[in-house]
Amino acid sequence: MSTQESQVTLDEIDEKSVLYFLEENPEFFLDNLDLVAKLDIPHPSGSAISLIEHQVRILRERNDKLNKKFKLMVTNARANDKINEKIFDLAYKLINSNDLEESLQVVEDSLFDKFQANNVAIKLYDPNAKLCQTRFDAVLTKDDKKLSMFKAFIASGRPHCGRIKLEQLQFLFGKLAKQVQSAALVPIGKHCEFGFLAIGSLESKRFHPGKDTTFLAHLANLVTSAVRNHI
Repeated sequence: MSTQESQVTLDEIDEKSVLYFLEENPEFFLDNLDLVAKLDIPHPSGSAISLIEHQVRILRERNDKLNKKFKLMVTNARANDKINEKIFDLAYKLINSNDLEESLQVVEDSLFDKFQANNVAIKLYDPNAKLCQTRFDAVLTKDDKKLSMFKAFIASGRPHCGRIKLEQLQFLFGKLAKQVQSAALVPIGKHCEFGFLAIGSLESKRFHPGKDTTFLAHLANLVTSAVRNHI
């Protein structure tokens, strides 16, 4: 083959062709160990490293990433196990509650003691006067104009997390409103058929908009069942 023909052939070889060749011929470097020894891979620091060193470095970086992902998975799994235990404990206590007032007390106590809530507010409709003459006085009426502040949340029928307006916080938590930095709203019944539950936190990131609401959805189902049994 002439020099000119060889040059033409080399010009026609592109990066994809080289990659394809190496993928189809994994034994290439094993058959050309002398070439491997001569290869130096440019490094961002300016120095050069051997092909084998480069491969080892890549494998180590991948291994580090996998280890971090694995540790995160383990951490999340343990956190979920703890949450599930608390949910089961709450469910057991609600099943054994004798009336509406006791059920609501169980929910409040659980949120404060087990789930580290800083503030809890339960707002319920009380068509059958089940809450009269009890310590629980946060009763809603269908024509309460203040409920218009929660129109979007009620219409969605789903738990909501994030910062909410001061006037909403004042309606929910009264004098403690200003200390609440983030909150979660939990519907009780379909589209807040029976009312809703609010959980306040002193931490701005505790109930951020991107937070997973699976736990809150489970809480909504449990509280809804308990309330429905007594109203």
